[in-house]
Amino acid sequence: MEKYNWIWGCILSLLSTLFGALSKLLIRKSWKLWDSAQGNADMSMKEKNQILRTSRSLYVCYYVGMGILNPACGVGAMALASPSLLAPFSGLTLVWVILFSKQMTGDLPNQTQILAAVMIIIGEVIVTLAGDHDGDSKIKIDDFNSIYRSTKMIIYFCSFITFFIMVLYVAKTKEKWKFAHKIAWGIGGGSISGLLFFINDALDLVATSDRFHWEIPVFIAMAIFVGVSGLIFLSHCMKRFDATYSASMFVVSYIVSATVMSSVRYNMFDRINGNTKLTLYPLGMGILLVGVYFLMVDKQFKFEEWKLPCCCCPRDETDPKAPLLKAMELVEKGKVGVVEGKEEKEARK
Repeated sequence: MEKYNWIWGCILSLLSTLFGALSKLLIRKSWKLWDSAQGNADMSMKEKNQILRTSRSLYVCYYVGMGILNPACGVGAMALASPSLLAPFSGLTLVWVILFSKQMTGDLPNQTQILAAVMIIIGEVIVTLAGDHDGDSKIKIDDFNSIYRSTKMIIYFCSFITFFIMVLYVAKTKEKWKFAHKIAWGIGGGSISGLLFFINDALDLVATSDRFHWEIPVFIAMAIFVGVSGLIFLSHCMKRFDATYSASMFVVSYIVSATVMSSVRYNMFDRINGNTKLTLYPLGMGILLVGVYFLMVDKQFKFEEWKLPCCCCPRDETDPKAPLLKAMELVEKGKVGVVEGKEEKEARK
């Protein structure tokens, strides 16, 4: 029976991504219901209260899904299957968001967002397959003190705190900086959620220590703070932007933050064996960041606009330019005359 544990691990990992995606969509729906109730003066008080109760219920479901169900399935999956097998599953979160966003929130992803999400998933799979899957030896209290008092960890902590304060400042106060404001809300939740060493090292100390150490409750408290802060940041990002953008930026910033953290804390790049993996890892990160660029630009590329209007290229009648193009074709064919104004007549004479 144990040889089939990996199957159950994959199933739990699949459920983890599904719970995560549905939770993100629920919080987006919650904020949209809340705004619709607050901004509609014609709505009766009874209807408004009913919508607000539904919004609060969805808000609670978001924290249950992201705070309990999603991590519970993830931890169970890690106990049954190897991380190298489960890592690519995290990209399915974006797939679920794209599939269900229209039905649950009314947000229809455009062509650019779908392209960006596909590139992010491909880049994530390459990064996870090329990364370090061996794991780190359990830390002891003596190693703990030497690691966290080292110069590189102090520089890392100071740099991250400075970076996150800047992100929080731009997100909360600089709404006029539309581009930077949107990026700040997108990357804030994933950046702080990527600080995984708090919970990992706290559990290692519990397993290797034979007596109480004050570092254990401190790191457990920091792990809870980091997780809750990431969820709150993500919920407010969902309030302001659509589900595809919010979920994609959360996943990307989480991966980048976890990569920087792993390179500093666990010396990840020193433990990646083989030139192929060392080549694939930056390649995957590059593809992932190109996908992020498309999300940040937020411009819908309509491939039909690249074609010249002709008889073999059907025109989209919903295009605002369609009536003008049709009128120009009729004028060129001589079927419709051009109405001359007073100035045009005088110029012709």
